[in-house]
Amino acid sequence: MSFTRVDQIASSVLIVDSDPLTLTAIGSVLNMQGYRCVLARSPEIAMQSIVTRQFDAIVLAIEELQSGCTFASRLRSSENSR
Repeated sequence: MSFTRVDQIASSVLIVDSDPLTLTAIGSVLNMQGYRCVLARSPEIAMQSIVTRQFDAIVLAIEELQSGCTFASRLRSSENSR
């Protein structure tokens, strides 16, 4: 039997950004701080990730306000349907 201390469980973060360099940079910094990061280059990939696992936080870099609002609305709808 193994035990894991609660203070050693890494929080999981979904990072969404279309720019691969920014995505990798944010992921690397958070990873060095002890977070488990999942990287998504589009809202569609992010939604697929959300369906299969839970995240403690989502970092959403949006270039257009409308696309970010659409993603947030879809995310809320999927949460309400669970």
